[in-house]
Amino acid sequence: MNVHDDDAVGRPRQYHRDDSTDPLNELSDLELYKEYRFDKEGILYLVSLLQDALPVAEESGRGLPLAHHIIVMAGLLYLSSNAFQIRIARTLKISQASVSRAITLFVKAVASKVDMFVKFPMTEDERRSEAAAFYDLAGFPGVVSAIDGTHIRIVSPATDVHQYRCRKGFPSLNVQVACNAKGLFTNVVARWPGSTHDSYILRNSELFATFERGDLKGIVLGDSGYPVKCWLMTPLAESQTPAERRYNGSQKKTRVVIECAIGRLKKRFNFLHQEVRMSLDNLPAAIVSCVVLQNIIIKEKIKERVFERYGYQEEDEEEDAGEDDQPNLEELEGRDEEGTLYRRHLIHTIFENRN
Repeated sequence: MNVHDDDAVGRPRQYHRDDSTDPLNELSDLELYKEYRFDKEGILYLVSLLQDALPVAEESGRGLPLAHHIIVMAGLLYLSSNAFQIRIARTLKISQASVSRAITLFVKAVASKVDMFVKFPMTEDERRSEAAAFYDLAGFPGVVSAIDGTHIRIVSPATDVHQYRCRKGFPSLNVQVACNAKGLFTNVVARWPGSTHDSYILRNSELFATFERGDLKGIVLGDSGYPVKCWLMTPLAESQTPAERRYNGSQKKTRVVIECAIGRLKKRFNFLHQEVRMSLDNLPAAIVSCVVLQNIIIKEKIKERVFERYGYQEEDEEEDAGEDDQPNLEELEGRDEEGTLYRRHLIHTIFENRN
């Protein structure tokens, strides 16, 4: 490791690593992907993407700037493994204090890009494309997204413990996510305590307001924890006729895409799968950053290009079966008449005559 003394020309000193000891150059792309979920090209892409959101100079513990790619790698390693910061410090050869600062900088920088990478289909062409892709799954017409909530386990907070205790008995944040037919996330809300019902989170979200105003078109599929609306189709509590059974079957087979997307997200970023050791102030940004990173990995086909390059095959991913165990909202709050009538219309016109 070298320090270049530029004081004579009026420039600040900078902290440089020999290429041979830089962790970005120590591992192959396959090893980088397994540890960081990004290859070298992907890591450098993130460095370029985030350069405007990262500080010009972050202290390394030696009073010298910490390179942006080290900040990125520290954040990625933390999110992918949920490892203790001391382990990350040893891996990247920086101080534990630098790791802590780097993680906070990284998740906030990535979360600031959410509007670039987590987008709902807005144009008519986008909606038509999404509806066709969803229809191919199980023949449910007009669908543009599927929605669900997932709980992120946290360390029990010092105050308001009851607000964070979810229905499964542990403290958590309840995170709303929606995705398209390919599993790309189109919406994320990550700020509500675990005791908050999925329907309450949705009703207080911008997504709900946008659909209610009529600014968004198409159908969203949700489980029985959501209210039935003209734009939000949920399963029937009881299916008695063949058409109703076909509706429920198609709805569930189509909606499973969001459950699988959540499962893949938590498998890739182990930070979300285990008890999170992070302050509640920074946790929402960290959760959103995982969603953003997942979309980047899918869009850039990072896994595919790495595995193809090395001829590597991974066992099929075990995908989450979802968390569809909330009380039926229609039984608790009553039905939305307009939404119920539209659901009945769909069953009669679309599913009545199907085999």
